[in-house]
Amino acid sequence: MTEDYELHLPAALAHAAVPPPAPPPTPAPNDALAVESGAIINRIEDIFPLVWLGMLTVASVVGIYSAVTKLP
Repeated sequence: MTEDYELHLPAALAHAAVPPPAPPPTPAPNDALAVESGAIINRIEDIFPLVWLGMLTVASVVGIYSAVTKLP
């Protein structure tokens, strides 16, 4: 096969307009505060499992104590 085949695209695809890329957003005055709080949010996310475990422990101890005090 030595014949060359041309690809014929529909006119809608061949002449499709591509919009220019949007300019990057400009920072608002309060954006600096959001960036600075990133470390705080990360620290809270790191500590959250320990807080959750502590709350479960307290609830378990209170529940067991309540059950034991009702024993005859």
